[in-house]
Amino acid sequence: MHKLLKHQLRKFLPPEAASNLDPRFLNAISAAYEDGDAARRRLERSINLMSDEMTDLNEDLRSQKKQADKASERAESEEQRNIAKSAFLAAMSHEIRTPLNAVIGAADLLKKSSLTDEQIAHVNLLTNGGQLLLEIINDIIDLSKFEAGKVTLEERDFNPQAVMEQTIDLWYPKAQEKGLTLTLQFANNTDTEYLCGDEYRIKQILNNLISNALKFTKRGGVSVTAALEPARHGNTVFLFEVADTGIGIPLERQDAIFHPFEQADKSTTRNYGGSGLGLSIISRLAHLMGGDITLTSTPGRGSVFTVTVPMCKGEAPQTGELDVQPNSSANYPKTAFNRILIVDDIMSNRLVLSALLKPYCVCVDEVHNGKEAVAACESAAYDLIFMDYHMPVMDGLEATRAIRDSNNINADTRIVALTAEAMQEHVSQFTQAGMDYYLAKPITSEGLINCLNQVMTQPESTPVMGVAS
Repeated sequence: MHKLLKHQLRKFLPPEAASNLDPRFLNAISAAYEDGDAARRRLERSINLMSDEMTDLNEDLRSQKKQADKASERAESEEQRNIAKSAFLAAMSHEIRTPLNAVIGAADLLKKSSLTDEQIAHVNLLTNGGQLLLEIINDIIDLSKFEAGKVTLEERDFNPQAVMEQTIDLWYPKAQEKGLTLTLQFANNTDTEYLCGDEYRIKQILNNLISNALKFTKRGGVSVTAALEPARHGNTVFLFEVADTGIGIPLERQDAIFHPFEQADKSTTRNYGGSGLGLSIISRLAHLMGGDITLTSTPGRGSVFTVTVPMCKGEAPQTGELDVQPNSSANYPKTAFNRILIVDDIMSNRLVLSALLKPYCVCVDEVHNGKEAVAACESAAYDLIFMDYHMPVMDGLEATRAIRDSNNINADTRIVALTAEAMQEHVSQFTQAGMDYYLAKPITSEGLINCLNQVMTQPESTPVMGVAS
């Protein structure tokens, strides 16, 4: 080592100085060199280790990026599937509800005419068959909307006692037909109480439970009880029970019936019909509203379904709504709707709606598409416009925007959307286009009366977007 150092030092020192170097100096330089060499080797090892770690980190980052890209692709693909599913549901709803509108609407009109007992029986068969098909369609669409995360709730003030009475009134004929009793009892005074919540979904739950109770009961009857119970923070729990004396449900099957396509017994569908979707849907609705549904049942003795839904307290309307019941002799004031425009490309839909409007003594004009509607609004004043959603040439949304943006006499006229696609995204489109209300197909006299009541009792500047069916 010393010889090597002397050789190197001769390059920088005079020859005599390089030859007479102190060995201790050379030892110190040698030790420093060795220490520096060892440090260099340690540094090289550290750099190599860091390089390996960086390589591994890069590999991990590349792997994570690939996974993120795959997850993004899956999410995008899932979103595309949901969009496609929603489009399919909308198309299916439209294509099936449109002919059903003619069938159920025509049957509804026939019931109001003079018929023999045999003809009444035939019309009832037609109505019941159409309603059953409509229920199955609604169940399938509701389940699909839940799976796609498309179900939303509407909040409005309503009187729970009135809702219960209106709903149960629809089932008295069915109970009488089967020789069953059907009763409604309120555990406390609810006639003056108002709640704020989704009145339509409450009716949907109650309708399903009463329908099932009557279906599975051969003797005895069905009783419905309701109560309002205080909850924390000044809220209220709306509680109602539907009890029957029917076939009952075995304990081991009581959880399963709340799952899609499940029924208490495999023979149930053959003996009683149904898709097995109703209880699954109303259970999800109850939970969506922050509530619950429970069941107690004994085979051979009957079942009791209990629904609890927390709600805020509502306010009674400031002005009384018109109390016009279907098939009653009461009519709307003749001056309320002197002239109405119906816009629909399907002739049967126009005929049904025009006939349903006859009792209210109005002049009805009919056009086939949105372009004709815009032209009609430029030449005549209308008190109300019924506008179909899907139409050739110009659809209902484009026509509504054109009417709203015009300076003619109908720019502020109430416009009611006629639709077979009452999904939330479509309702938002109706609102954005300037429509005030929507009427879901198939259209019945009850749905029409509800629609006209809503439109007539709201101030002109107040939107009344809602569903009547």
